[in-house]
Amino acid sequence: MTLNAKLTILFALGGIIGFVILEYLESNLGLILLFPCAVGLMLTYIFKKEINIYGHKRKRRNLGQKEREYLENNFPLIHFIPENKRSLFYQQVSLFKVDKEFLPQGMDKTPYQAILLCGAYAAFFENNKNEYQIPLSNILVYIFYNHPFPSPKYEQLLHISETHLEDGAMMYSIPHLIKGNNEPLRYFNIALYETAKVVEFPSLESNHLPSLSQLCQIGGYTPERLEKYIGLPQSEIDLIALSIVIYYTKNQALGSQFPELKEKLDGQLIQI
Repeated sequence: MTLNAKLTILFALGGIIGFVILEYLESNLGLILLFPCAVGLMLTYIFKKEINIYGHKRKRRNLGQKEREYLENNFPLIHFIPENKRSLFYQQVSLFKVDKEFLPQGMDKTPYQAILLCGAYAAFFENNKNEYQIPLSNILVYIFYNHPFPSPKYEQLLHISETHLEDGAMMYSIPHLIKGNNEPLRYFNIALYETAKVVEFPSLESNHLPSLSQLCQIGGYTPERLEKYIGLPQSEIDLIALSIVIYYTKNQALGSQFPELKEKLDGQLIQI
């Protein structure tokens, strides 16, 4: 049970007791009890997220056993996280679940697999800092579809993922998210790509990276095929994020063709 739920129950019980004392015993003690409990209920509703985050941080809550097993078996980057940092990784994924808002579109609820995987990629980039903190604190909302979608920015284009830093929102087509995660050598890993777009890499600059064509050649596709798959123009493809996807999928090829880029990434990422 979350801290917010416990406080809600406590204030509700206090309010009920205060009402009974005021109504049936006609004592001002009931009013003294009823008023602060009503204020407490209001505050727990307004600050629900902040209260739950505080409770999570205070107890450093972990993921459940089934959730950890799912990531152990399905998160492709789990093997790059040292055993002595796995506990911190799972705690950060758990904190991610409390911090973010998940908005399913055309579905009753967001599949837990999508939430866990998004949390895992977010926590992965925080893990080498060895600090317990909210992953991707500048992203507040995750929006999920069951298919490619248009968006306010790209109203005429059906695409499979997008990040709006201005609004703190990240959007995914779940089928493409899942298959990119499960078969990253066959399908482009959009969860890794979109997450890498948000993370800051001080030593990397887009104008000092290989071209889109050169990176796509290492990845095993062409700019045209990548554009068609993602659903957005080539000009919108983030070269830094693409480099990081290739670092984790075609590491040796990247190192042989662009050793300086691989060396820079080695210094900022959990190394393969």
